[in-house]
Amino acid sequence: MLQGVQATQQKPTTAPSGIANDPVAAYLAQTPADSSTTTPDISNVAKSVRASLDAQASAAAAAGKELVYDPGRKTGQLADLSGIDNRSLSAISLNQDGLFSKQESYAAKQELDSRNRASILAALKQSQTSGDPTQLSLGILNTYSAMSDGRAHGDELDTGVSRQRRGQLQIDQQYSVDAAKLVISARNFVS
Repeated sequence: MLQGVQATQQKPTTAPSGIANDPVAAYLAQTPADSSTTTPDISNVAKSVRASLDAQASAAAAAGKELVYDPGRKTGQLADLSGIDNRSLSAISLNQDGLFSKQESYAAKQELDSRNRASILAALKQSQTSGDPTQLSLGILNTYSAMSDGRAHGDELDTGVSRQRRGQLQIDQQYSVDAAKLVISARNFVS
């Protein structure tokens, strides 16, 4: 890992190569260098997902029910957030344009937290099964990059290699503590 940090400090715009078991290189290999897609503006994402939630509310009303966001409620139809992508859930949770209720924002945050927890636990399991700690690092990089615009902006991702490596080094240094917390969280989640 230290080799990767040193290499990116020397050439911050070029991803180093030839480093054995490099999780950052494995992550960068997943996204082609020429992949340039435009990320929709978060306001447009919010408007789109608002329409989706409104459609769910209309369908619930047509069935004589209220659309609810709290799974603990005894009445109403629970909103289905499972088909909503992470960026849209983030738009709901952040509620920058004030389009969503507190209940909608909270439910979106809970769904995102659940997905992230499941993703990180899957990476931990893969790391433990394979005996390769870089699998956890790669899984964490994938999880957190899915939360951001990183996949959509290849150039920004390439110039951010040094920052990612520093972050990766910090992740590796805290691996034992974080892994223990994840195991405790998993045990609490399962029970």
